[in-house]
Amino acid sequence: MSSQLHLIASFGNQGQVGLKNARPWVVPAELQHASDTIANATVIMCLATFQSLGYALPKRRNIVVTDQVGFLPGVEVVPTIERALELVKYDHRVFVIGGVPLWSQALPHATHLVLSEVNYNGVADTLLPAPFFARVRNEFRLNHLRHQEEFTATYWIRHGHR
Repeated sequence: MSSQLHLIASFGNQGQVGLKNARPWVVPAELQHASDTIANATVIMCLATFQSLGYALPKRRNIVVTDQVGFLPGVEVVPTIERALELVKYDHRVFVIGGVPLWSQALPHATHLVLSEVNYNGVADTLLPAPFFARVRNEFRLNHLRHQEEFTATYWIRHGHR
Protein backbone atom coordinates (compact mmCIF):
# COMPACT_ATOMS: atom_id res chain seq x y z
CA MET A 1 0.00 0.00 0.00
CA SER A 2 1.05 3.60 -0.48
CA SER A 3 3.05 4.81 2.50
CA GLN A 4 0.37 7.45 3.04
CA LEU A 5 -3.34 7.14 2.37
CA HIS A 6 -5.29 10.32 3.04
CA LEU A 7 -9.02 10.82 3.35
CA ILE A 8 -10.30 14.31 2.64
CA ALA A 9 -13.85 15.30 3.48
CA SER A 10 -15.87 18.38 4.28
CA PHE A 11 -19.06 18.35 6.30
CA GLY A 12 -21.52 20.66 8.00
CA ASN A 13 -22.00 21.17 11.73
CA GLN A 14 -24.16 18.02 12.00
CA GLY A 15 -22.09 15.86 9.65
CA GLN A 16 -23.92 16.89 6.46
CA VAL A 17 -21.96 16.19 3.29
CA GLY A 18 -24.40 16.26 0.41
CA LEU A 19 -27.75 17.30 -1.00
CA LYS A 20 -28.89 15.88 -4.34
CA ASN A 21 -25.36 14.65 -5.12
CA ALA A 22 -23.72 18.03 -4.53
CA ARG A 23 -22.32 19.97 -1.60
CA PRO A 24 -25.17 21.79 0.16
CA TRP A 25 -23.06 24.90 0.71
CA VAL A 26 -21.00 27.28 -1.38
CA VAL A 27 -17.78 28.16 0.43
CA PRO A 28 -15.14 29.09 -2.16
CA ALA A 29 -12.31 29.18 0.40
CA GLU A 30 -13.05 25.61 1.51
CA LEU A 31 -13.27 24.38 -2.07
CA GLN A 32 -9.92 26.05 -2.81
CA HIS A 33 -8.41 24.46 0.31
CA ALA A 34 -9.55 21.00 -0.86
CA SER A 35 -8.29 21.63 -4.39
CA ASP A 36 -4.89 22.81 -3.14
CA THR A 37 -4.62 19.86 -0.75
CA ILE A 38 -5.16 17.20 -3.42
CA ALA A 39 -3.14 18.96 -6.15
CA ASN A 40 -0.98 16.51 -8.13
CA ALA A 41 -2.07 13.57 -5.97
CA THR A 42 -3.81 10.37 -7.01
CA VAL A 43 -7.51 10.51 -6.15
CA ILE A 44 -9.91 7.67 -5.43
CA MET A 45 -13.65 8.30 -5.52
CA CYS A 46 -16.98 6.55 -5.84
CA LEU A 47 -19.13 6.78 -8.96
CA ALA A 48 -21.49 9.36 -7.42
CA THR A 49 -18.55 11.66 -6.62
CA PHE A 50 -17.21 11.30 -10.16
CA GLN A 51 -20.68 12.06 -11.56
CA SER A 52 -21.04 15.13 -9.33
CA LEU A 53 -17.67 16.44 -10.59
CA GLY A 54 -18.64 15.65 -14.17
CA TYR A 55 -15.08 14.89 -15.31
CA ALA A 56 -11.76 13.42 -14.25
CA LEU A 57 -9.67 15.84 -12.20
CA PRO A 58 -6.84 17.15 -14.36
CA LYS A 59 -3.11 16.49 -13.93
CA ARG A 60 -3.51 13.46 -11.67
CA ARG A 61 -4.42 9.81 -11.62
CA ASN A 62 -8.18 9.31 -11.08
CA ILE A 63 -9.62 6.01 -9.85
CA VAL A 64 -13.36 5.36 -9.55
CA VAL A 65 -14.60 2.53 -7.36
CA THR A 66 -17.80 1.05 -8.77
CA ASP A 67 -19.22 -2.22 -10.01
CA GLN A 68 -21.86 -0.41 -12.07
CA VAL A 69 -19.78 0.56 -15.11
CA GLY A 70 -16.64 -0.74 -16.75
CA PHE A 71 -15.38 2.40 -18.49
CA LEU A 72 -15.40 6.11 -17.72
CA PRO A 73 -13.40 8.69 -19.71
CA GLY A 74 -10.10 9.70 -18.13
CA VAL A 75 -10.28 7.36 -15.13
CA GLU A 76 -9.39 3.86 -14.05
CA VAL A 77 -12.45 1.89 -12.91
CA VAL A 78 -12.15 -0.79 -10.22
CA PRO A 79 -14.83 -2.77 -8.36
CA THR A 80 -13.55 -2.42 -4.77
CA ILE A 81 -11.53 -0.15 -2.50
CA GLU A 82 -9.13 -3.06 -1.97
CA ARG A 83 -8.42 -3.21 -5.72
CA ALA A 84 -7.93 0.57 -5.80
CA LEU A 85 -5.42 0.32 -2.94
CA GLU A 86 -3.52 -2.39 -4.81
CA LEU A 87 -3.23 -0.08 -7.82
CA VAL A 88 -1.86 2.84 -5.80
CA LYS A 89 0.61 0.97 -3.62
CA TYR A 90 3.54 2.77 -5.28
CA ASP A 91 1.90 6.20 -5.61
CA HIS A 92 3.36 8.75 -3.22
CA ARG A 93 0.25 10.78 -2.31
CA VAL A 94 -3.21 9.25 -2.48
CA PHE A 95 -6.49 10.86 -1.39
CA VAL A 96 -9.89 9.25 -1.04
CA ILE A 97 -12.19 12.15 -1.94
CA GLY A 98 -15.63 10.60 -1.46
CA GLY A 99 -18.33 9.67 -0.97
CA VAL A 100 -19.54 8.46 2.38
CA PRO A 101 -19.49 4.68 1.75
CA LEU A 102 -15.99 4.89 0.28
CA TRP A 103 -14.70 7.03 3.15
CA SER A 104 -16.04 4.43 5.59
CA GLN A 105 -14.45 1.56 3.63
CA ALA A 106 -11.10 3.34 3.34
CA LEU A 107 -10.91 4.60 6.93
CA PRO A 108 -9.25 1.42 8.30
CA HIS A 109 -6.47 1.85 5.71
CA ALA A 110 -5.98 5.60 6.11
CA THR A 111 -2.89 7.09 7.70
CA HIS A 112 -3.96 10.74 7.47
CA LEU A 113 -7.25 12.64 7.45
CA VAL A 114 -8.02 16.16 6.29
CA LEU A 115 -11.47 17.01 7.64
CA SER A 116 -13.09 20.39 7.14
CA GLU A 117 -16.09 21.41 9.19
CA VAL A 118 -18.09 24.02 7.32
CA ASN A 119 -20.29 26.45 9.23
CA TYR A 120 -23.49 24.95 7.77
CA ASN A 121 -26.63 23.97 9.65
CA GLY A 122 -28.96 23.43 6.70
CA VAL A 123 -30.62 20.51 4.99
CA ALA A 124 -28.75 17.50 3.60
CA ASP A 125 -29.67 14.07 2.33
CA THR A 126 -26.22 12.55 2.91
CA LEU A 127 -24.41 12.56 6.25
CA LEU A 128 -21.24 11.11 7.67
CA PRO A 129 -22.44 8.57 10.26
CA ALA A 130 -21.65 8.96 13.96
CA PRO A 131 -19.50 5.76 13.95
CA PHE A 132 -17.19 7.41 11.40
CA PHE A 133 -16.48 10.27 13.80
CA ALA A 134 -16.09 7.84 16.72
CA ARG A 135 -13.46 5.89 14.79
CA VAL A 136 -11.63 9.11 13.93
CA ARG A 137 -11.47 10.10 17.60
CA ASN A 138 -10.36 6.59 18.68
CA GLU A 139 -7.85 5.78 15.94
CA PHE A 140 -6.31 9.15 15.06
CA ARG A 141 -4.77 12.09 16.85
CA LEU A 142 -5.40 15.70 15.93
CA ASN A 143 -2.14 17.02 14.56
CA HIS A 144 -3.09 20.53 13.43
CA LEU A 145 -6.06 22.74 12.78
CA ARG A 146 -6.57 25.82 10.69
CA HIS A 147 -9.56 28.00 11.40
CA GLN A 148 -11.02 30.32 8.80
CA GLU A 149 -14.21 32.34 8.94
CA GLU A 150 -16.46 29.83 7.15
CA PHE A 151 -14.73 26.52 7.95
CA THR A 152 -12.13 24.82 10.10
CA ALA A 153 -9.70 22.35 8.55
CA THR A 154 -8.37 19.66 10.85
CA TYR A 155 -5.43 17.39 10.12
CA TRP A 156 -5.34 13.97 11.77
CA ILE A 157 -2.65 11.25 11.89
CA ARG A 158 -3.32 7.60 12.73
CA HIS A 159 -1.94 6.58 16.12
CA GLY A 160 1.50 5.03 15.62
CA HIS A 161 2.08 6.70 12.26
CA ARG A 162 4.34 9.68 11.64
